[in-house]
Amino acid sequence: MFISVDENDKRYRIMKAAAKVFARKGFHRAKMEEIAQEAEVGKGTVYEYFSSKQQLFIEMFQVGRDYYLDTLVKKVAGEDGLKNKLKKVAYLHLKFFSEHTDVARVMMQEFLQLGAEMYGEVLQTQKREIEVLQGLIEEGVRSGYFRVLDAKIAAYAFYGSIHAIGSLMIFRGEKPDLEKLSGEIVDVFLQGIKK
Repeated sequence: MFISVDENDKRYRIMKAAAKVFARKGFHRAKMEEIAQEAEVGKGTVYEYFSSKQQLFIEMFQVGRDYYLDTLVKKVAGEDGLKNKLKKVAYLHLKFFSEHTDVARVMMQEFLQLGAEMYGEVLQTQKREIEVLQGLIEEGVRSGYFRVLDAKIAAYAFYGSIHAIGSLMIFRGEKPDLEKLSGEIVDVFLQGIKK
């Protein structure tokens, strides 16, 4: 979830430790002392970098989100054809849920209780993913691959499908073949369900 140039960077270590502790205990039951212990720093050191548990959670989320979105944009740009690009979006989203199930569960269960700032961060993430999808769909409309349609609504429909399936993986513990599942999502999206 986190990439750092320097593994000895204390801020990075604290955020990485926080992700583990939040995943195990949830936001409200996690204690700053536990995060400090996991990061192998003193509790005072945690407070040197983060004024509160909420600030730590938000910054941890921001770092993970930025890494995820940067990876998404780069990997999608490297694909040929709109179908493959949509499949890559679906795959990366589901892969994130699969690899970070516990943290994703905490986010889905508790982010509304973390206040307006956290809610805004989650909406910002969704907005950026929708912009990527909307751009792909607009590209498809321009090229004649897709019929003329409202690209933003289509982007939300595709995003909603991926997110709903990712939620099943998180809360039911399902571990599907992500490559196959991504292809099926894209096929349903592109072909519909009409015979």
